[in-house]
Amino acid sequence: MRRTSETSFGSGWGNRIQVFKTDGTFVNEVFLDKAGNAPWEWNAETKQYVAATGSGYGIGSTSNVTLSRDPQNTYLFVGGSPSYRRIYILDRKTLKLLGTLDTVGSQHELAVDSKMNIYTASGRQRDTRRYTFKGMRPVK
Repeated sequence: MRRTSETSFGSGWGNRIQVFKTDGTFVNEVFLDKAGNAPWEWNAETKQYVAATGSGYGIGSTSNVTLSRDPQNTYLFVGGSPSYRRIYILDRKTLKLLGTLDTVGSQHELAVDSKMNIYTASGRQRDTRRYTFKGMRPVK
């Protein structure tokens, strides 16, 4: 869960982000890629992600959130399910989807620096990655 002065953001396996005031009052929620199954699953024997053989948590299953580091916390970054490898970028106040980033590995941890570079860490493969911010373009 991440918090600004007036709101908290929570994620879970429900393909959604929920926003609450700090006193617990529900404010809003948004669903991310609700339909469809994730194309990847974890193979415990090989310790790698492989093509999915059955239904999973769904494409948009959210696993973590973080806020941009500007004073207004303008953007909300949401890590998708480890089996899909997608990061969603939303407007923090409206929850409007502004963009997505398909990553090469899963993201069990997610952080953003002051230059909007995104850092991820995988809990299973134990690797870290940096995605360099080069600007925004509209969602197709």
